[in-house]
Amino acid sequence: MSRSSLFPHGFDRVSGYQMSRTRRDGFHGLWKPLAAVMLLLVSCLSARSALYRTNGWTLQATLKLDKPSILLSEPMSVTLRVTNHSEEDLEIIVGGTNGDYGGSISAFDGDGHKVPRPTINLITGGMCGSSKLPSKGFYDFRVFLPKSARFERPGEYRIVSTRTLEIIKPVPGRSFMENPRTTIIATDSRLLQVVPNDAVKMGEVIESLGGRLRSNKEQNREEAAELLNFIQDDRTVPHFAAAVQNENRSAMVFHHAFDTFGRNLSIEALEGLKFGISTNQARLAANSYLSGIVRHSAAYGLARSNNPDALRHLMTFKHDASDSVRLIVVQRVGKERNDEATEIIEELCGDASQMVSGEARRYLALIHASN
Repeated sequence: MSRSSLFPHGFDRVSGYQMSRTRRDGFHGLWKPLAAVMLLLVSCLSARSALYRTNGWTLQATLKLDKPSILLSEPMSVTLRVTNHSEEDLEIIVGGTNGDYGGSISAFDGDGHKVPRPTINLITGGMCGSSKLPSKGFYDFRVFLPKSARFERPGEYRIVSTRTLEIIKPVPGRSFMENPRTTIIATDSRLLQVVPNDAVKMGEVIESLGGRLRSNKEQNREEAAELLNFIQDDRTVPHFAAAVQNENRSAMVFHHAFDTFGRNLSIEALEGLKFGISTNQARLAANSYLSGIVRHSAAYGLARSNNPDALRHLMTFKHDASDSVRLIVVQRVGKERNDEATEIIEELCGDASQMVSGEARRYLALIHASN
């Protein structure tokens, strides 16, 4: 925006009243420093988030960036903080697919072009609920920025959050589904600088996230794991290798660890996958649900790994007790075209699980069709 567009035509851009040419000429020497102050004030005012008033409530939605500047390949999360300035305790609807119920994050470059939104392979959530929004308190929506924008070049970008807020006045004895909702469409934005990649600085980012991966708080560990998994750098592997040794980690941390291992050709990554698929229920404090997720994720990591030893190890689990693990064996081995692979697929055509045997028969037909 030009300086002149901020003020009415014919009015002085500093004092706000009309000046003669003589007075303007005499004022010329002071113009630059005062203009800088005015532009700073305008910038500050434009950074203030809007207030929303309805039903006697005053709410504010403020977009907060974890950092004002990131490396080109550095992931980051952003926060939309909804603040309740009213005197009443309220509730807000939360949840949904990928935890992004009713909201979206977009990024625009300096020319106003929208940064393409990437395809999301992992879909989580889908359920929604309500969370407390106490008087003078707030609720934070956290969004993983790379799910909304993948930057391809350095530059200045405007990050825009648009979210439909659904506010509830809680009534004792009634669920949030029974209470009427007040809808507010809230928008806020901030500028983000994206700078060229730097190996040393990225190493510092990885070390910082590795520290968060060891946090006592599960939310911090899960967010650090998601951020580390996005970074395509071998230096993330040791942090995940240490994390999977701890049985107190959540399923999401294990998932991101094995996803990273599956993309990496190092021996350490392969050993991490072997450790994961060999995880038993006893190690995870008799948590059969978590044990199943861990072993499934590790099997999938072995299946997608380009390390030649990964396939060899996965084949040894063709008689595993887990249907999902045997299914992954079929889907990976069935892509091979050699006698050993064909023998395994033929054997699994007689699997006790209809899901596994049916998939084996499908792959066997593909093998015969290709010969």
